[in-house]
Amino acid sequence: MIKLISSFVFLLFTLNLTAQTPPKFEHFKIDIDAPMVNFFEAIEHIEIIRLEETEKTLLGEIEHYFKTPSGFVIPYMPINKPARLILFNEQGNYINEISKNGLGPEEYRNISDAWFKDGQIALFSGWSRRIQRYTEAGEYVESIEAKYDKSISGWAMIPYQKGYVFHQIGTPPNGNELIFTDNLLSLTGKSAPVAKPHPLPFNQRKVFSSLGESIFYVKPLRDSVLQIINSKAYPRFKFDFGNEWLWSNPKHMKSPVTAMNAMSAEAKVYMVYPYIGEWRIFLTYLFYENKVVHQKKGYIDRETGDFFRFDLRKKDKEDYNITFLTWEDDRLVSSIQAYDFEEFMDNLDNDQWTVAGGFDLEEIFQSENPVLLKIKFK
Repeated sequence: MIKLISSFVFLLFTLNLTAQTPPKFEHFKIDIDAPMVNFFEAIEHIEIIRLEETEKTLLGEIEHYFKTPSGFVIPYMPINKPARLILFNEQGNYINEISKNGLGPEEYRNISDAWFKDGQIALFSGWSRRIQRYTEAGEYVESIEAKYDKSISGWAMIPYQKGYVFHQIGTPPNGNELIFTDNLLSLTGKSAPVAKPHPLPFNQRKVFSSLGESIFYVKPLRDSVLQIINSKAYPRFKFDFGNEWLWSNPKHMKSPVTAMNAMSAEAKVYMVYPYIGEWRIFLTYLFYENKVVHQKKGYIDRETGDFFRFDLRKKDKEDYNITFLTWEDDRLVSSIQAYDFEEFMDNLDNDQWTVAGGFDLEEIFQSENPVLLKIKFK
């Protein structure tokens, strides 16, 4: 009997030790002058999805996307315009939209995040302090009102275990950036403490991503990524730009004014967006030059740690306006602006691409909508 108890205690200890073991930390040095790789030569195949143009689907730049069993959803949140979710089928044909801006019981003041889970589309409105659920076709189902303290202001959110985790905006000094709740939005925990928050209130919406069962959190205006394990955030990746990282100089962190002045005055990286894959991590990093925001792209080989820049220059030497969105299986879902699409296609061989739904390329060239690209790399 004593032997059985001892074995049980040892098993509990082992499980607890395993649960608390931090994940492997990966530190990558990013050389913004690293060798360039031709973007098109790195591509094995692209599935092209045109977005049907209707009165409700004339879109600007696409920054968000998630898949549903019947197609996909574009969370469209332009500045100074009502936020909405636009539903498409797999061929890019318009199905429906969720557009209920307002203060009513089935309405929302903003869309902080959205996803598909358990057969339903869900959106989180941090301003309305609720999650709203819809059928796959976009019909309203129910709302879940937040039970956490009203002093907590939520932004980006992702389902986690049997509840949710979200990024708290306006994190107070010595506060926590991550808030955990149960499925009824009652507070269950906090993590990612911050001694001194960044002076700029940047609230990028895409701060969470996943790879298999792993959930990652990208700290806004930081060069690091945390992995969430058992409701605790652990350091997981660091993208080390060296002296080219703007915020490595503590003088720039004194106030919002000094931070903004530094961003526009120095051509140094101030923001990095990682897209974490099993073998590669794709990066988009931003910097100012001549008071204009520029973005460059590249990837990290996780096995060797090497970083390669993508050569995305057009004939006029400007880069194609491509936005990486998310990984979907072994493809990086991206969007490209309509004005760049025709020249972009000139760089691809015929066996490198197909069009979902069999639509003619000329029809897509005439559209003003962005185009979705599901890119499989070699």
